[in-house]
Amino acid sequence: MTGKEPNSQTFWQMTHKRANGEWIDEASKEVNKRCQIEDSQEVVETSEQEIINTAFKTVVGKKSYMQENAKKECNEIRARLVEVKSHLEEERLKCKEIEARLLDRQNEMQEINCQVQAAIQAALSQYLPPKTEAETSSKHRRKIAELEAQLHEAEDVITDIRSELIKYRMD
Repeated sequence: MTGKEPNSQTFWQMTHKRANGEWIDEASKEVNKRCQIEDSQEVVETSEQEIINTAFKTVVGKKSYMQENAKKECNEIRARLVEVKSHLEEERLKCKEIEARLLDRQNEMQEINCQVQAAIQAALSQYLPPKTEAETSSKHRRKIAELEAQLHEAEDVITDIRSELIKYRMD
């Protein structure tokens, strides 16, 4: 539009006419006619804006407060929208931060898993069980038990990391 606030009667016309220029109902058309008649009867030398606003308030009466309330509500809604947008942006940043941490955790988990698998393979290739249990030395049994303990420990770490990952995904 023009960038200026419309006077009361112009605001009335803007809010009570359809896009094709027709009035939404006869009562709105009648109010506008009465405002124009009141406007033409103004004799006091005042600005056009004051004449139109006075005429509108005379015809419509207390209903004119709706225009001021609408402006106030609009400003309140705009302020609330700014707050909500700000909060939304903060939440987006938090989500990105959490996603980055999750990715780091997943990479750590893969690295640990690779290390565990390499340790298992090294142990198996180094300490293949002999053909009979009688041939298995106590040293080999201890090493196998140690490697199994390390394997269980690594599995526990992986389980903890998976639980933490699930927790972050749920948040």
